[in-house]
Amino acid sequence: MLLHSYKIMRVGRSFCNPEWIAVIAETSDDIREVFPYLNTIFKNAVYTLGVPSLNFKMESGFISLMPREIGVRQVLSEEDAIKVLDYLKELINDIWERRESITPIYERKGEIKYAQSIPLVYGTGTKNLSIAIALSLATFPNTNVVLGVIACFMIQMPLASVFYKVIPRILRKSEMSQGGTS
Repeated sequence: MLLHSYKIMRVGRSFCNPEWIAVIAETSDDIREVFPYLNTIFKNAVYTLGVPSLNFKMESGFISLMPREIGVRQVLSEEDAIKVLDYLKELINDIWERRESITPIYERKGEIKYAQSIPLVYGTGTKNLSIAIALSLATFPNTNVVLGVIACFMIQMPLASVFYKVIPRILRKSEMSQGGTS
């Protein structure tokens, strides 16, 4: 058994949708070793080895795993979050028990480039601002993280369509001046 228990540390309302809540739980054990195996199981997972963290969307919420913390977001009640946490505890332990039969993936799968992420961020709308911010932070090149965060907030404003057309050009120019390609 890798994860013995968890303890809810914080419960709060979502910044972007007051109907949702976010729950942060502290884990009794370091769970980072299971991340590459979960990365294999969840096709929509975003694994960041350097942090380390694993983020993915489930039908019942948005999940963020850190070595000693689990975040459950976009759920309607604390009871729903507890159900998700219990499910994740069982899943983590099940995957850990079966790890010999699973080929772990130790890297990010199919990174999204900024030119692809702008329409995704733009399409998320106000209700999913936290997802838009996370997406921008995960997909924009390091030198453009600030622009990615600005994009998330700007996209929520009426001038978003103008910004939506301009930001890819700014980022391309920035890349060319740095000699990079994406």
